[in-house]
Amino acid sequence: MDKTKICVDCGEELPISEFYRGNYSPNKARWHCRHCMKEKLQSRKLLLLQKKDCRQLKEIIRNKII
Repeated sequence: MDKTKICVDCGEELPISEFYRGNYSPNKARWHCRHCMKEKLQSRKLLLLQKKDCRQLKEIIRNKII
């Protein structure tokens, strides 16, 4: 019988196999399901890319003014 766990993001009860491993919880599974973790990482990557682009734009503007 598969053990289940509830994802703290989406609130769905999923089998443990739908969670990445994590050593800090009693059942050795992370708090967020694989789908929610992928979404979080993807949004974080997009945010970092936007910040990088802003830095590059600021440098370009600074160089043209000086």
